[in-house]
Parts: sequence; C-alpha cells; structure tokens
Amino acid sequence: MYFRVGGPPRALSAITIVTQAIPQLIAAVLIRRCRPDIDRPFGMWLYPAPVLLAFAGWLFVLSGNQASVLVIAVIVVVFTLDTHFGELATSPDAARATGLIGKFDWH
Repeated sequence: MYFRVGGPPRALSAITIVTQAIPQLIAAVLIRRCRPDIDRPFGMWLYPAPVLLAFAGWLFVLSGNQASVLVIAVIVVVFTLDTHFGELATSPDAARATGLIGKFDWH
C-alpha cells in the first residue's frame, strides 16, 4: 500500500536535513581538518567518500520537496545562525567558551 506524505511532515524532514544532517557532515570534515590533534573515538573508512555520498543523498532527498518547503528550511537555518552568532558577537565569554576564538580564520 502506498501513502502520500505532504505538508508538515515534508517540511519537518527538510528542516531536519538542513539543520541537523548536513551540518553534521560539515562538522565531521571541519573537525578532521581544523583539529587533527584531538582523539576521535571512531574512524571513517574511505574518508571523504562517505561524507560526499551522504551529502549527495541528502541533497537528493531535499530535491523532492517543493520550493516553499525549502525556503522555510533556509529561513530556519538563517534565523538560527543569526541568533547563535549574534550572541557570540555580543558576549566574548560565550565565544571563548565555545572555543571558536583563534580556531578559524574568517578573513
């Protein structure tokens, strides 16, 4: 039996992919490149092939959504990033606590 899924479940899946799955893939790459000195309790065979394959898969899943759903997901991401980095900009202690000071060169 086949059920059509629409509306809110598709929007929630798109928001989850954009706010959780894709950032986790980016974080895995950034941790390997920017912090090679830390111990990782896991290994990734054939790195970076699994990251690229997962990224392509998530993009494929996202491509099945309507444009309005994707716009909502992007708005959620932009709002979240603006809130988070706005807090870091106004509170040097928060930025220092996250360890972002001196780790990345944004210039």
